[in-house]
This record gives sequence, C-alpha cells and structure tokens, in this order.
Amino acid sequence: MNIWDRLVYARTLYMECRGEPDEGRRAVAHAIWNRYEKAAGKLRIAGVCMKDQAFSCWNAARDDSNREKMNAIERDDDPLLMEMEKIICDIEGGEPDPVGGATLYYSTIMAQPPNWVLEGKTTYVKQIGKHRFYREGQ
Repeated sequence: MNIWDRLVYARTLYMECRGEPDEGRRAVAHAIWNRYEKAAGKLRIAGVCMKDQAFSCWNAARDDSNREKMNAIERDDDPLLMEMEKIICDIEGGEPDPVGGATLYYSTIMAQPPNWVLEGKTTYVKQIGKHRFYREGQ
C-alpha cells in the first residue's frame, strides 16, 4: 500500500469511527478492507474509500465540517491518526477479521437504518460498538 492509500484509509477511519473503542475501530477498518478485497484489484484502497456515496466523510455533496478539520491534521502530530495507521498495519499483517467478511456498516446513532438495510438486500452479521455490520446479499 502506498502512502496516499494509507493516508486516505487512515483518514477515512478517523472520520468514520474515531469515537469508537479499539474493537469498534478495528471492525470498521476490516469492513473497509473487505470492500477493498472484494474490488479484486479494480480499485486501490483510496479509490474504495473515496468512491462516490461510499463513505459519508468523502461525499462531495455533503457539508461535513469535520472533513475540514481532518484535512488539516498532520500525520505525525495526531496520536489518533497514528493509531488508525497502526490498525491498518495490523490488518495488512493478517489480523483476524472480527466482522466475518462484512463490507457494509452503519452507525446506530442514525435516525433510521440506510435504504440498503431497509430493502433487505443485505445479511446482518453483528454489532460492534455503535456500528452494525452487513454482508451484501441474503
């Protein structure tokens, strides 16, 4: 993984799950990694993270004030961003997947589940922290 991919992946984790304990952060990181592996070489990890409508923190149409703060963070000055990079290294090193191949998730703090859950096109795997994880298909 090159430095750009690692930085985008770490910043995606920062935005998606920084309020979670370590177990929750690792779960989200694995779901993103699973999505990357499912792309089977069609996209690099940065492409998976920044794909339109994939992760709300990168959606151009969404006014996310936290994105500006995230983009201002210097890698070596933020312990949490460095922790996200450590999680990435652990996944690359073969850390077991706690979400059983899930590629989708949503935060339970949302007012209602996303349409892809309501439409019944996914299979529930488990909840870790404030995130519910799903596999595509039934």
